[in-house]
Amino acid sequence: MFQTTQLQQTKIDHVFHSTPESTDLKVNLTKGLSQITLKLICTKIKEQKKPFTAESLAKQLNLSHVIVRKYIAFLEKHHVLTSKTVYLKVGRPYQIYQLNPDSPFTVGQL
Repeated sequence: MFQTTQLQQTKIDHVFHSTPESTDLKVNLTKGLSQITLKLICTKIKEQKKPFTAESLAKQLNLSHVIVRKYIAFLEKHHVLTSKTVYLKVGRPYQIYQLNPDSPFTVGQL
């Protein structure tokens, strides 16, 4: 952690507030989310070689994009995923997601 000249707040918080419960997202699942579906989505996310959209992930999992978005929002809230907005000349912008390399959590901990 100290090999870099810049530190991120999430890493500092992880060091000073790390407990077995705080590093386990199973304990903190939002109402309406299930551990089984979270594990399924996380497994598929680990397989992604490049940034992905919620829609592409939903198609790969054969789940509704609304459900996948809820889990992605949960993972993004806990800094497991990062997002970037892609703007096109025509049409609506969309979000792409990828694993956050600076996350205090890993997908394997979920």
